[in-house]
Amino acid sequence: MKTVELHTRMCIAFQPYRKDWEDWKLSDYCFLQYREIVATELFLRTGSIKEVACSLRRSESTAKQRVQHSLIRLESSLSVFEKWKQIRKSDFENNYLLFPVKGLPVSVGLRNRLCSLGETLEEILNKHDYNSIRLTRGVGHVKMNEFLQLLDSYGLLNSLRGLEFEYKDHLLHINA
Repeated sequence: MKTVELHTRMCIAFQPYRKDWEDWKLSDYCFLQYREIVATELFLRTGSIKEVACSLRRSESTAKQRVQHSLIRLESSLSVFEKWKQIRKSDFENNYLLFPVKGLPVSVGLRNRLCSLGETLEEILNKHDYNSIRLTRGVGHVKMNEFLQLLDSYGLLNSLRGLEFEYKDHLLHINA
């Protein structure tokens, strides 16, 4: 893809993010890594792969790949951003259940496992119980404990079916 075409596509893909970009890029829910944010901002401002390469101290081909990757992520993950905006407008404290799993502040490993179970915490908690989540491939004791701690921090621990009350304290303090 030529640089001019890439810049045009980036401008179009970035348009929905423009108004909330500063808040979005600093949030835990932004799916771009730091270097992707830098590459996106600089490429949008200058339209130059060479400038991005100099800023990132990488080759032009690596810089172009970084910009292309950022473009793909901006285009394909717009739904996560839109849900973030929607929830941000309302009282976030009451909407943890509706937030996309892709944006949860958990380890990448746990996030990937949870994404296979549903798009939101509400969907996961409605479809699955403690045992079905625990038995999901790749969800070991550490990831399950992290998930329980997340639910506890949001006040949702009682929403997880199949978790015995006397067992909850034990699970939550194993990694403490």
